[in-house]
This record gives sequence, C-alpha cells and structure tokens, in this order.
Amino acid sequence: MAFRRPHGIGIAGRLILLLRSVLFLCIIGKSIEMSVEEAILTDMLDEGSTSCVDTGETSWNTTYSSSIATSNWSSYITEAIESSNFQAMMEHNGNGEDKSKNWKIRIGKGGNIYSHVNEVLGELIPPQERDDQDAWIDETTMMVSVDIALNFAVPNKMSGGKNFQHYVHQAGAYNRDVGLPPIFYSPNIAMHCADHSCAFASWGQHAHVPTIFESDILYFTRFRNCGDGVMEITQGHYNTAYKVNDRIKLTNTPWGAFRASKLGTSQRTNPDGSFQEAIPEIPKWGTDAERESITNTDQSGGFHVLSETIPTDAEIFMCIKLVNGVYLQRDPCTQDDIDNDGWERFNMIVRNIGTSSKRCLYLTSGVLKCGTTDLKPGKNQGASYGPISIKNNRTNEIVFSATGVRHWFYGGTYSSFFTGATEDETTINNNILEGDALIVVRQKHGSGRTEENKMALTFVHGKYPAENGVSHRLRVGVAADTDRDFIILTINARGAGLNVGKHEMYWNREFYAFGRHADAKDVGNTWVDSTAWGWKKYPSEWNGRKIGLYTSASGSTFRAYASERKGDTLPETCDDQALQCEGMSTPTAGYEAFFAIECGKQFYVGPDQHHFTPSYTQYDMSEPVTETNFVRPYNVSCGESPGERAQFRFLGFFNETSCLSLANKEYDLFPCPIESLSMSPSESSSMPSLIPTSIPLSAPSSMPSQGPSSLPSSEPSFTPSSDQSSMPSTDQSSVPSTEFSYLPSSSSDRPSEFPSTFLGGSSGGSKDDPSRLPSESPTTVPFVSLRDDAINPSNGYRSDSLTSIPLAKPSEYPSKEPSQSPTPNPSVISSEYPSDSPSKFSSNAPTNKHQILFDNNLVTVQTSSTVNSSKSFTPLIWACSSAALLVTNLIF
Repeated sequence: MAFRRPHGIGIAGRLILLLRSVLFLCIIGKSIEMSVEEAILTDMLDEGSTSCVDTGETSWNTTYSSSIATSNWSSYITEAIESSNFQAMMEHNGNGEDKSKNWKIRIGKGGNIYSHVNEVLGELIPPQERDDQDAWIDETTMMVSVDIALNFAVPNKMSGGKNFQHYVHQAGAYNRDVGLPPIFYSPNIAMHCADHSCAFASWGQHAHVPTIFESDILYFTRFRNCGDGVMEITQGHYNTAYKVNDRIKLTNTPWGAFRASKLGTSQRTNPDGSFQEAIPEIPKWGTDAERESITNTDQSGGFHVLSETIPTDAEIFMCIKLVNGVYLQRDPCTQDDIDNDGWERFNMIVRNIGTSSKRCLYLTSGVLKCGTTDLKPGKNQGASYGPISIKNNRTNEIVFSATGVRHWFYGGTYSSFFTGATEDETTINNNILEGDALIVVRQKHGSGRTEENKMALTFVHGKYPAENGVSHRLRVGVAADTDRDFIILTINARGAGLNVGKHEMYWNREFYAFGRHADAKDVGNTWVDSTAWGWKKYPSEWNGRKIGLYTSASGSTFRAYASERKGDTLPETCDDQALQCEGMSTPTAGYEAFFAIECGKQFYVGPDQHHFTPSYTQYDMSEPVTETNFVRPYNVSCGESPGERAQFRFLGFFNETSCLSLANKEYDLFPCPIESLSMSPSESSSMPSLIPTSIPLSAPSSMPSQGPSSLPSSEPSFTPSSDQSSMPSTDQSSVPSTEFSYLPSSSSDRPSEFPSTFLGGSSGGSKDDPSRLPSESPTTVPFVSLRDDAINPSNGYRSDSLTSIPLAKPSEYPSKEPSQSPTPNPSVISSEYPSDSPSKFSSNAPTNKHQILFDNNLVTVQTSSTVNSSKSFTPLIWACSSAALLVTNLIF
C-alpha cells in the first residue's frame, strides 16, 4: 500500500504503542477496535446466510504468488501483469481425500475473481485469449453496471465512429487508449479478511475507453467459505452519483467466466428443482439458439449446472435454416434437428486458391487457409471456439481437426481460416477436391471420467419473481467473436423498474458449489432458499455506525476511527489528534462518499474520485464530443513511471464542507492507541482495563483491575485486586490476595485453603522458600506470569495427584505416572525433564515455549498477511508472548 507509515511520535513511540496494542489484543483475544474498512464493508453489505458457517477450513493471504505454472494462461501473461492485478487469495481445502470440493480463488484489484481453481478440474477462468492487453478485464468473474439510457446514445466521431458505450466493469478498463498499458485495473478502496470471509470494495471503471462518462460506481463483494465445496458471494453495485446523475438500469451480477474445455455441458432446471435435458454443447453468445435459451429465474429451479462433457458417438454440427428470407444459424445442432426441424448442415464448398492447385495452405502465422465458396447468404464472416473437425461429405472422412476458426468466409473471393490444424498440408489437399462439400463437426471435450463421477459446478442464483418492474434472467453462452475458450454464465437484473440512483445499491447473494454431478441437484435445492437480492434505497434502508476523522492543527496527517457498535459516540481525541469531522459507515442525508487519495507526494480527502484525473470538460449531452471531453483517470502519473497511479482508500460518508481542514492531509493508517479512546467508563467489563478510569464504575468489573483504586469500594469485589489497597478492607476477602499483606494473618498449623501466590510462609518467611507444609491436594488453577521470577516450583515436594491445568513453569521433579488423558492445551513452558513413560494419548497441540494460556484458551492474533482460521496458530501466539515481554520491559 502506498499510504505512508505512521507519523508524529517517532519510531520508538510507535513501537511502544504497537506493542501495548498487541498485548491488549492477546489478552482479550479480539481486535482492539473495528477498523474503518471492516466497519464500512460490514455495514454496506448484507450479513449473509445463517446457513453459511465457519467450518475452520479456510485460509487466505495477501502475499502474491504466481499462478502461471498451473493455470495455463495465454503466453503473454507474465508475473508482472498478474502481480499488478493480485489483491488476495482465499482457499477451501477441507474435504480430506475427496478433492472434488476443494477450491482456491484469486481476487483482483477490483474485488473480482481472476483465478478459480478446483483441485480436480484445475483452472476454470478462461485463458485470456481476447487480446494481449486485456488480461482479466473481460474473461473474468465480475459485476457490470449499465445505464441503458446512455449506452450507445452519444455518437463518437473521435475514435472509430462507434457510439459511446456505458459499461462499468468491476475489473477495469480495456487497453484501448493513450496512457495504456499498463492495464488499468479498478482501484481497490477497502479490504477486510477474517475467519472464513474476505470482503472488498473498489471504484469501477468504464470498460470502453476513451469515454466521455465519469464513473461513480463502487463495487462491494464478500466471499465466504461455507464448507463442503460451497462458496457464498454477496455483491453490491453502489451509485455515488457525485458529479453526474447516471443510473444503474441493467446489471450483470455476476458476469461469470468459465472454460468451455472444462465445463462444456449446460443443464437448466425446472421450477420444482428437477433437471432439464443437458445441452452437450453450449450455444454461442448472441446467436438465435442462445437468445432462445434465456430464462427468467422464477421459471427455473433457482440454480444452473455446468459439467464436464462426456464424449458420445453422436455427431454435432453447425446448421442453418431459411426463415422469412433470412438464414438463421444453430450451433450446435444435432441430427434430430436436421431430420425433424428443418435445419440443414452448414457446408463449405471447396475451390482452388487463386491460380494454384492447392485447396488449403498454411500461412507463415501457422493459420490454415482454405479456398471455399459461401452458398448461403448471411454467413460471410465470423468465428468460433474449438475444437472442431472438418469432414468431407463426399468421402464421409475427417480431413483435418482444428482448435478453432478465425474466419468462416473472409474476403471478396471467400476463404476460411482455421487455427491449430493438425494434419500436414499435402495430406489435406490429397483428401479434398474442388467442389467437395466440407461439413463442420463439433468435437466433444472429455476428461476420462464417466457420467456417474464427472465433475460439476453448481451456480445457485435464486428464483425471483418479477416485482415492481424488476426481473432477473439467466443467460448462458460461449464467446463467439474469436476462438476463445470462454463460457459466459450471468444473471441480469433488468426492467423498467430498475433505476438505481444516488446513494442506492442493488445487491444479491449467490453461491458456487463444486462436486460431482450426481450431487449437483441436491446441492442446488439445499442452498436456493439462502439466496437473496435487494435494492437499498436512500436514506431509509441504511443503518451504519459513526466514523471520526482526527488531526491536529499543526499536523500534516489524519487518522480515522470507527465505533465498534452502532449508536456509540466517538472519542474526542485519537492520541494527540482531535476529532475534526464526524461521518458514517453508510449513506446518510447530506453526506457524500469520501476518499483519501494519494498521488506521489500529493494528497486529497473528499468526495471527488477524479481529483487527480487530467483536466477535462464534462460533457453536457448537447454539444459534439471533442478531445477535451474524454475522462482519463488512468493517465494520472504519480511517480517516475506511468504505472505509478493514484492510490485510494474509502473513508465512509461525510459532510463535504465540515471536513475541509483535512482536504490536503495524508491518511495515517496507524490505529488510535487504546488509552486515547477512553472518554467515560463502561457499565461493566469482562476484562480489566489497562488504564484506570477517572470516574468510578456503576457496576463492578468481573475481573480485577491491574492497579488499586484511589478510593475504596463500598462493596467487596467479586474477585481480588491484583495489587494491595492503600486502605484496609473492613471485612476479610473470601479469596486470597495476590500480594503479601502488610500485616500477617494469625498463625495456624494448617495450610490455607488457597495456595499462596508467592511461596513464603504465612508469618513472614522469605517468598523464595517453599511452604512449610505440603498441600493436601493439587492446585486447580496455575499461576501465569510474564516474569521469570514470579513463581518457583516446589523444591522438595511433588503432588500425589495430577493438576487439572498445566503449570506456568515445569516441576523440577518428573511426575510419578504419565498423564491418563491428554491435556486440552500444551504446557506454557516445556518441561526440562521427560516423563518416566510416554503419555497414552497425544497432545492436541504441540508444546511450544511461546504459547500463553488465557482462560484455558490459546489466543489467535494476526501478525502476517497469511492467516489460518485455526485456533492454535503458533506464530501468532509467539507474537503475543514476545510483545508481552517487550511491553513489560518498555512500559511497566
């Protein structure tokens, strides 16, 4: 991240604050505060399905590692390109020997999925064959927003004559303008990962550039691992509409992208949840066959299945049919279509190329060119994905196979161009004669698995009846413009009623599930009731928490703080900085979406995402378009190279005029120190405060304070203080003190009912001496301390029975007998002496001298970008231990 490191109190001071914060984190086992980005992402998005629970089988990290070796991307994809897009990785790997349900996704800067791997099928996102400058801009799983009223509405005589398009991509912009490359991926503005969930927000970009349109669309996405191969995806299109009044009138949520070579069979569902007949070859996008297959979701079972294609003996063709004087195309079509529905095979009539005697020849590029004649109007050019075979209708033999078709008929004399042909030129020409009819036969993709165990992806999209003029439809097709291995699987929200305006958001919740096709129907029917969609209106349907921005008059930086609970007030100070302006985590009347933008050494805080965009004149929809109307946020240069673009962080929603004092200040990402957030006492607390409150509490704490109160309590504490009081109690405590009394207790020949914390005698002996009499039974609660000299084991006695919880330090004498059952947690410090015989049971966790036991639980703390949701992540415990020891020395 480009935002600067913390400022103001020096490295040493920051280290002390950080260590104190980490220690507090270790003690309470949770975050000191909810980060601003976590608060925004939590409040902007739907909470998610209650059926999606944390199974403890999720890992995620934000450290880039290359997928090139395993994903079989197009040859132009380099680590430099991939790393510039990479934001995070999330993985489910919890099904033991059944690898069919394990998945791994890589999330791009826009919050979109650019790599989707199943452990059996491999990479499923298409290989990026559209263009060498459009990696993961189109062939990716993402959201798209469209203002239909503006799409193609403005003539474009500046760049090619095609009217301006209005498609806002979650992934980013196509590389079709000056200043590109490097590829302009939609900037990430917020991210938060925890447990089985990762959430992202990004500033979406117009895909077709140059453009006259500004983008005010923010995309919100959260991925949750539900276990058993199921992933929940919650997605939101949010319209800031800061400078313009663009509306969201059509959405792709998502525009799903998958490889046809891996999941080439499509299967729709009926409203009762049963399967329709599988389509062994998916129709091309935009063809009659594809359009005929579009289905409203309420006419389906609420889910759709893509599965592996199992090869059969039946041939599939490309066909045409004359309807009302126009030839329609069906690809694929079957023999049944030909016999019963009036379709005919699409034939190419062979001719010699020019004056040569060759019907086909290889170009220097490796493309096979064949001389053909088009006998049917309406099919003069175009392309197709492969693989295909070309059969000679005269001999009924396959002449050659190819991976795809670059052009069916091209040029005034017609020629066909095939990519990836296998046979040599001489053999091909020997097997066809001028005048032969060539037939296109589809080859089936096969994995070697059978119908019974083939793999499938179940897309659970929900079944939503049309309401208030908004309907949802399912579209499935393969890309038709080039030889791309690309299936589009998308849900469109559309209709005259869809008109998402300023401070509103369209959202939905869907699921992807991997597994065997035999289980797909049950999986779809299980999760369909957990799908949902909504349209959050402004301002009645938003409910957020407060966010404060803090700075000092002389300082050049500011910090942000989000209240942990909705309704909480904000602290007046954050360290040495005062509260400057108060905002919210969700849209609020009179507030705008606010961003902290950093461009080199320049800073901006406010609602204008285009603050650093090169100057342009906003198009008013009346004058002819000129070069000055082009909006080019990717042409910002924030460093020595063109790739150093502005960095964005989302701050929440604020009043534009109340935050003017922060307009040019730098965002300091360091959290507010704990002690600076206390304004007034809480009613009660389950843990002691690190800093005493200046006002007494209305209710006692359930845990002792670390320091004595300056005034005595009117009622005894439930548990003892950790330090002696300066005033004696009027009644004796029901539990022992942890420090020596100023006055000794009356002598007694019997040991106290509770063991002394320090092992001195009750009438003034040295604290380093053991008890005069051994305990009659083992202690039930060990003493845990961060100081080496806090407690010593008995020097001459050992208990005859076992303690129920391990001691903070090992005994100098080994136990007489091994443990009869494993301890729930390992010893805090390893014993120097081995047991006489091994335990009958293995420990649940390895012994590690850095582990610390709090309330009989090992604490989990994030210390690096790689986190596993396991409750015993050793490096995190080490961080707690190390921080605690350092804090003890630096502070206490």
